[in-house]
Amino acid sequence: MSDEEIIASYQNGNPNAFKDLIDKYTSSIYNFTVRLTDEDGHSIRVVVLGASSNETRFTEARDLANWVFSHYLWPDEVGYEQLSE
Repeated sequence: MSDEEIIASYQNGNPNAFKDLIDKYTSSIYNFTVRLTDEDGHSIRVVVLGASSNETRFTEARDLANWVFSHYLWPDEVGYEQLSE
């Protein structure tokens, strides 16, 4: 069952759907969590679940962190005030 099907099952009244989703990923071998901080002191947590290999879990975490750090505008950065108006 895909993640989308599990979530749809929950939305359709199956109270055990999230347990199924958690069971799916806790039984996978290649999971990884890490807290990363950029050069400006902004921290994020990255969670990779169900990667296809040992090395992939690290490269996926790196790629996700790079995307977040390059796309997210932090409250202390120039331009944030214009976005929050």
